[in-house]
Amino acid sequence: MKKLIMIIALFAISRQAHALSLQQLAGTYKVTTDMAPISNLVSLTSDGAVTLIETSPDGRIQCEGQAHLGADRVLTSEVTCTNGLVFVQKINLSKVKALKSFKAPVYSSLYDAELEMDFVKVK
Repeated sequence: MKKLIMIIALFAISRQAHALSLQQLAGTYKVTTDMAPISNLVSLTSDGAVTLIETSPDGRIQCEGQAHLGADRVLTSEVTCTNGLVFVQKINLSKVKALKSFKAPVYSSLYDAELEMDFVKVK
């Protein structure tokens, strides 16, 4: 019985060590992908406010909204853009180890597609 309790305690400690919070993610990231000629700046605050500025050959668009981080380490945000577009983005952070620079799959309801994107923290 003691062995089982010890295993459960170690599992709980291990899960907490890998927990991720909005406070840890807060900052500004340059986001790019090899699959499309776009460059995004994404800013996230510790309370989940998110701002997205996308620059592409078609121009520049700014979007704002609210993000939440699930226990599955997926950051989900719904944003409204200056041109009236509203869409959801999901960033799967489940395999991210370091937050200064990482790759993660990003799903966008705007395109109904998922792309692996490069994130570099700039602030």
